[in-house]
Amino acid sequence: MNRIPNANYDYYDMPKLGDLKELIELRKDSNKTAFAYRVDGKIVKKSFKDTYNDVRYLARYFNEYYKGKNIAIVGENSYAWLVCSLGIVLSGNVCVVLDKDSDAETWKKQLRQTDVRAVYYSDSYCEGMSEIFRRSFPLEDWESYRKETS
Repeated sequence: MNRIPNANYDYYDMPKLGDLKELIELRKDSNKTAFAYRVDGKIVKKSFKDTYNDVRYLARYFNEYYKGKNIAIVGENSYAWLVCSLGIVLSGNVCVVLDKDSDAETWKKQLRQTDVRAVYYSDSYCEGMSEIFRRSFPLEDWESYRKETS
């Protein structure tokens, strides 16, 4: 294998990828851990296969309910944020990322300017989002938005 100067790891070839969908599909059958995070003090592990399926199910959900729309997402980095944002993009919709540290007035202005149809937000950062925007949904409930494939 080729070595990168000053690197402590081996270089490996990656296939040329044309888009985000190809990146998600790259290891879709792998049971190796892609993400690990804590929920209530316990570590939850998601394999590449789990992540691929979660993104695909959410993309189906977004495609069914919002075709060609702008959908906002706001919250801290999390697995829910990741799969929702990827699901929005892979469904053919536009993912409008809002700054989690902005105030309610800034969010209102940005939502009007971007013609957003729905907001997916983190409860822990965006308390009261449902009062700011009528069609808003907590990221923490992401698993209930999944659309199983037939």
